[in-house]
Amino acid sequence: LKLILITGQRPNECSGIHINELVGDIWTIPASRRKKTDLEHKVPLSSLALKVIEDAKMEICRLSKRRKTKWNGYLFENKAGKPLHPSSLAQATGRKSKFFEAIIHPEFGVWRPHDLRRTCRTGLSILGINTEISELVIGHAKQGMLSVYDLHQFEPQKEHALRAWSDHLIEKIG
Repeated sequence: LKLILITGQRPNECSGIHINELVGDIWTIPASRRKKTDLEHKVPLSSLALKVIEDAKMEICRLSKRRKTKWNGYLFENKAGKPLHPSSLAQATGRKSKFFEAIIHPEFGVWRPHDLRRTCRTGLSILGINTEISELVIGHAKQGMLSVYDLHQFEPQKEHALRAWSDHLIEKIG
């Protein structure tokens, strides 16, 4: 859940993150795991995101000491060697709705993990990040002729946006 909020990526992408997708401070989500766009997506990782990933690795290490199976490289698992199923996040947050102080809003319904992605995207706008960059950060594909003629990926701008968002989160929630 933290990784969804910090990076703005889809719950299914975060729940299926694999160690092989991480190189330094870049997370490359392969096209094969992206249902909406079928394009590889590079996510610059802030220090806050890297901390979440490091904590996940430490937990896997702790759990692997008592397991009979070898770690398959997924950072979040339902069962040993299997990635966390995205629906597990929604089910868990539903069961723990009181913990999350979730209310059933008459217009929007109950809180869902995908709402963290929306929070990130809205936060980028609040911070003054350009709409085009914000859309690229959360993995939306360029639309229309822009997708044909502008092949630049805006990696430095995406990194700046996610660093600003991370700093904002730290400032607001510690």
